[in-house]
Formats: sequence, C-alpha cells, structure tokens
Amino acid sequence: MAQQQAMAQQQAMAQQQAMAQQQALVQQQQQAQAQAQAQARLQAQQQAQAQAQEQARLQAQQQAQAQEQQRQEQLRLEQQRQEEQRQEQLRLEQQRQEELRLEQQRQEEQRQEELRLEQQRQEEQRQEQQRLEQQRQAQAQAKAQAAQAQAQAQAAKAQAAPAAAARPTTAPSRPNSWAAATAAPAASPPTGPATAAQVAARSGKVATPRSGGSPAPTGGSGGGGKSHGGATSTAAANAAAAVAAKAAAAKAAAAGGSGGGTLVKMRGLPYTASEADVTSFFSGLKIAQGGVSIGHETSGRATGEAHIEFATEGDAAAAMALHRQRMGSRYIELFRTKQVPGGTRGRPGSAAGGADGQGTASDCLRLRGLPFSCTEADVQGFFQGYTLAPGGIKVGPHGGQGTVRFTSAEEARRAMASLNHGYMGNRYIELFFTSSK
Repeated sequence: MAQQQAMAQQQAMAQQQAMAQQQALVQQQQQAQAQAQAQARLQAQQQAQAQAQEQARLQAQQQAQAQEQQRQEQLRLEQQRQEEQRQEQLRLEQQRQEELRLEQQRQEEQRQEELRLEQQRQEEQRQEQQRLEQQRQAQAQAKAQAAQAQAQAQAAKAQAAPAAAARPTTAPSRPNSWAAATAAPAASPPTGPATAAQVAARSGKVATPRSGGSPAPTGGSGGGGKSHGGATSTAAANAAAAVAAKAAAAKAAAAGGSGGGTLVKMRGLPYTASEADVTSFFSGLKIAQGGVSIGHETSGRATGEAHIEFATEGDAAAAMALHRQRMGSRYIELFRTKQVPGGTRGRPGSAAGGADGQGTASDCLRLRGLPFSCTEADVQGFFQGYTLAPGGIKVGPHGGQGTVRFTSAEEARRAMASLNHGYMGNRYIELFFTSSK
C-alpha cells in the first residue's frame, strides 16, 4: 500500500511536473509567439517607416525634379525670349535698312524723274523757242517778200505809165482797155515773189516807149493790133503774179506755224483747278466742246497738267500768249503738242491718237517711265482689270520702256483713258498708242 501510495504520489508528482513542464512549454510558446508578434510588429513598423521614408524621399526627389524642370523651362523660355528679341531686333534692323534702301532708291528715282522732266521741259521750251523763232523768221521773210513784191509792182506800174500816156495818140479807139491793163499791177496783191513786170519782161510782150514817148507802131490798124496784144499779155502777167502771190502767202503761212495743231499742254495747274478755271484762264478764246482734259493719277489726285483742244489753230496760237501767266498763285507753262491725253479725242488720221500714227484704232500701247527693275508681272499688275493678249507684254532689256498688246483696240483705249500718267510704285507712267506689229 505504501508503495502504491508512493507510486501514486510519484505519478502525481510526475504528472504535476509534466503539467508544469507543459505549462512552461506553453508559456515559452506564448512568449515566443509574443516575441514573434513583437518582432512582426517591429518589422511592420520598420517597413512602414521605411516606406514612409521612401515615399518622402521619392516626393522630395519628384519635387526636386519638378523644380529642376521648372528651372530648365524658365531658362529655355528666357533663352527663347532673348532669341526672339534678338531676331526681332535683327528683323527691325533689316527692315530699317530695307526702308532706308528703298527711300534712297525712291529719292534716286525721284531725282532721275525730276531730271528727266526738267530735261523734257527744257527740250519742250527749246523746241517752242525754235518754233517761235522759225515763225518769226518766216513772218519776217514773208514781210520782206511782200515789200519786195510791192516795190516791183510799183516799178512795173512806173514803167507802164509812159505807154499808157502815149497810147491815145496811136490807138485812140481802145484807151480804156489799155489803161485797165496797165493799171492792173497796182491792183494785184503785192505779196508774191513774181510781179507783173517780171512776168511781162520774161514774155517780152510789154511795149517799150521810144525816145519820143510813144510806142513803136507799124501802121494804123496794125499798130492798134499790136497794142491790144501787149495789153492782153500784161493782163496775163498780172494774173500769173496774183497766183504766185497766193502760193507765196500759203507757203509763208505754213512756215509760220499754221500746222501746229489745235492742242496745247498746260503744266503747273493748282491741284484744285477745275474745267471752269481752265476755261476762265483762256477767256476770249474758243475751246472745242469737251476740249478740256485735266490729268489725274490712278488714286484720283490731280497731276497738275492738262491738255486743251481749241476750236481753231488760230485760237491755239493765240493761247500761247498766256505762257507763264498766273492762275491763282501758280504760274502756268504752255506747250504746243499733238498728243491727246488718253487718246480719246482727236480726228481720224491726225496725230492725236498716238506718237506712232496708229490713231485710236491700235490695240497696242507703248509705256515710258517704267522702273529699271520692272518685270512683266509688274506690268500685268499695273493693267489689272484689263484683258491683255497672250504674250502681249514686252519690257525693254534695261527697263524704262515697254509695250503691251490688248485683245482689242477698245480695251487699249479704256486702259489709256484710265492709266495714262498713272503710278507704278513711285514712278508715273506715260502711255502712247503704237503699232501692234
């Protein structure tokens, strides 16, 4: 029994020890689990801290990158702005230089144009002075011829007077016809180069008085017949002298400038001048209906020039007396001309249609005053709105002049009426009708 009890006690103690060991083991397990959980929590905290630090680092890095990008963008924009500013300054400088070059070119072209106009004006003045001098010389020559003819007529009359005084004693039946024949030289126009005395002397049929003061008779009736023949010859000589005088007068009138035409060019008009002002300027002279043509640019601004067509050549010649007279505060220059502005006025066959004698029937215009750098495209632009013939533009090799052919003569007339003395750039263009060949 004691052994059983002892064994039971031992077993109980063993069981207690086992339970204690088991409890200790459970506690160890619990402690291990607690430690593992603590380590896990610590690791989780460390990971969370590491992640937080990593995120903070990434954010800082991103912020740094953003700041760097922003700085780079600002730097790029600044460089771009500076480059644009430099390009703009360069462009402005180039533009300024180009404007300066164009201004110098414009001034040079204007100077050349003024020089050309001055030379043209001087040439027109020289031609006008030459024409006036020729007219003056022709008038002086005509007066001298008239005086010479009158003197010769008076000499012929003086030579024929003794024969007229002596004739009643030899042929009293015809005194009136003899007197009329011998008096004819005084009544005939003494303007021709040939007189009755000269023509009669060449014919050899004028009676020459003898020393006794009477013509040489051959008998009664025969002497009268001869005297009658002399009177007839003298009348024929007077008629020939009259014809010669008329021819000489016509020649002198032609040399005196009667062929100068009815057109007068005015230069120096006020820009506000109207047709009424021009008509008033030529008060007392007869201007043809619609004969006042005031020049205008394509912009509508007056050119200061006008062309006047008078009713007669005499009115046109009388108008030249107003050369350098004043209209308001401007003095007006006058020139005789045959060129009608625009080619819209003038009679067929006259020079009014153009410088090349084609009248207004030509479909081709000649251009003068083109810029030296002018191209066919510039000419095409100048005639914008008008129908040109294919390949109808020809510009001179050195500029200055050219020709344009239109599809019809009417189209050419419209262009002439609108664009003559118009401007291409800063150059004004003159148009003339010319042959289309």
